[in-house]
Parts: sequence; structure tokens; C-alpha cells
Amino acid sequence: MSHTAESEAEALKELRQYSAHCRLRMFQQVRRNLREHDHPLDIQPSGNQREKSQIERQATMTALDGVRKFIGTLYTRVRDKIA
Repeated sequence: MSHTAESEAEALKELRQYSAHCRLRMFQQVRRNLREHDHPLDIQPSGNQREKSQIERQATMTALDGVRKFIGTLYTRVRDKIA
């Protein structure tokens, strides 16, 4: 493997690790925001717990989907610049 190919492989490895780290941090932030701020789930304490957790899960997954798309776009742009 040439020096350039090794450098590219290392850069892509670091980018993947950073991407995973960003996804985890964004997931944690979304969960924290859902719990700490004025969220509709907090306004309806008498609601069914199962329904409440299902809505929370759907909101989290929707937010994470946006994060995944952003990270994927970032990853593609960096990979294309390296190539």
C-alpha cells in the first residue's frame, strides 16, 4: 500500500470514528432535550406510559435520522476531497 493510500485509509478511519462519536453525542443531546425542555410529553403526565415512551422513541429516531443524513453528507464530502 502506498504512503498516500495509507494516509487516506487512516483519514477515513478517523472520520468514521469521529462520525460515530458525533452520532452518540447528538443522540444524547436529543434525549436530554426531550426530557429537560418544554416537550409535549412533559405536559401530559396522565398519559399512558407505553404510548409516552413510543412517542419519545419516534421523536428520537426522527432527530437521529436527520443527524445521520448530515454526518453522511459530511463524510461523503470529506471522502471526495481526499480522493
